[in-house]
Amino acid sequence: MVLCRVKESTVIDTNFAIIKLTHGMTAIVDPEDFEYLNQFHWQARKSYSRYYAMRKVVTNGHEHWIRMHREIWKTPKDMIGHHKNRRTLDNRKSNGENMTQKIHQAIHVNKMPQQIKYE
Repeated sequence: MVLCRVKESTVIDTNFAIIKLTHGMTAIVDPEDFEYLNQFHWQARKSYSRYYAMRKVVTNGHEHWIRMHREIWKTPKDMIGHHKNRRTLDNRKSNGENMTQKIHQAIHVNKMPQQIKYE
């Protein structure tokens, strides 16, 4: 994959689209998700030493952040959205899977116990 700076969010081809973020960063998404996602102002925000695409929402005067990958992958509140290739700005559906916190932690510390299985 060739990385380059983009001035605007754009659909590259039938394989992926790019959403422009803050700090000169971009997120990769599926073309079918582009139009919906591109209506929002997405930011590159650091969390746990990695950058994620996030947007701010204010509800009843309270601000909270929505992560792009959780919105695309429809991650339930009690689960974690895991980036298979560990590139946290690659939010294509093929790069994501929802899993429990326990399994996610096991993957990231390379201690995947025998009793934990993907469901």
